[in-house]
Amino acid sequence: MKAAFCITVLVLAVFIASPFSASAENYQQVLSTDKGKLKVGILITPEKPSVGDMVKLKIDFLNPQTNTIQQHIDYKASVTKDGKPIFGPTPLTHINSGTFTIPVEIKEKGEYKVTVSVEGILFQVIPSETVTFTIKIGEKQESSTDVKSKTAGSEKTTSDKVKSLKTKTDSKSSKKSKSPSKQTKNQ
Repeated sequence: MKAAFCITVLVLAVFIASPFSASAENYQQVLSTDKGKLKVGILITPEKPSVGDMVKLKIDFLNPQTNTIQQHIDYKASVTKDGKPIFGPTPLTHINSGTFTIPVEIKEKGEYKVTVSVEGILFQVIPSETVTFTIKIGEKQESSTDVKSKTAGSEKTTSDKVKSLKTKTDSKSSKKSKSPSKQTKNQ
């Protein structure tokens, strides 16, 4: 009976602890605050945002020694573009879980700055520490096979150019393969 109870407790501990574990592999960027008390990870969804997208910026506070999510953080957050606010700044906010998400609509391409200031850890006030992430947004890209370019008045897709190049390469290699056989006959 005691063994079953111990196993149950261990299994529950794994399930409870798993949401609080994190690693740098989960984030596009992980940076330390300017004074080094915390690391902050950012996960951007979609991973490569484009103009017109509604983007979710998931921010996790990480303990620098364990690289796991640090609970009970007091923070402020903002998103700016060209110094103009897009989101926030938020008032000083306490987060139990150590993670929060910022929704941002991307209206134009360019550089967006996500700034997070930490003013408390585990219910202890600390001098403000800041981290700033830079997110570069471009226009939606077409797939490389659909990109068209104008050459000599006609439109060719990239895939057409690849086929053309392959045909030229194949014909050159077939000429080269014929040449050595002629040279062998002459010798």
